[in-house]
Amino acid sequence: MSKYSFTGELESVYFHDACILRGFYEKSDLVLFFKDAIIIGHSFPPEKDRIPSMINPGEDRYALNELQVIFKDFSVQSMIFIGYRTFDDKENLIEDIPSRTLDKENYSSVLKIMLSNEYNRVFSLSFDEKRSSYEITFESASDANMYTVYFSFSSCFFQFDKFGNEAWYLAHTNR
Repeated sequence: MSKYSFTGELESVYFHDACILRGFYEKSDLVLFFKDAIIIGHSFPPEKDRIPSMINPGEDRYALNELQVIFKDFSVQSMIFIGYRTFDDKENLIEDIPSRTLDKENYSSVLKIMLSNEYNRVFSLSFDEKRSSYEITFESASDANMYTVYFSFSSCFFQFDKFGNEAWYLAHTNR
């Protein structure tokens, strides 16, 4: 049993500097383990779509060494492969790969990448109002491809053992 746990409050956690350490399915639930997710403290004014966490006793934002998140009744709505462009040293376009919506047949392979033990970097995990679903955008550690997974869930549960250090961007500023 973890020392700290809370339900809901997805909006009180920043995932923009986090990595997915590993994950698995447990019946209809998705369980993800994140490194360096940030619990928002109370000294910061509320931001759009973000609120201070009730579990964070401090004033600042703390990076967690490992945060487990359980998404109850997880369901994929859609997935997008994020395109990219490659240029040579003279800024000539070498490759132009467009973004595309993935077919349902590809969902299991993308989820397998996301759940692997490879430190997949997370760019965002938030609610997308236009789609009325949550989205997670991540970069695959194995091939650097990026994906956005749109999903729904009935509730989420968080647990972790200890608060980490102050978020890196706060520790390196004069306040």
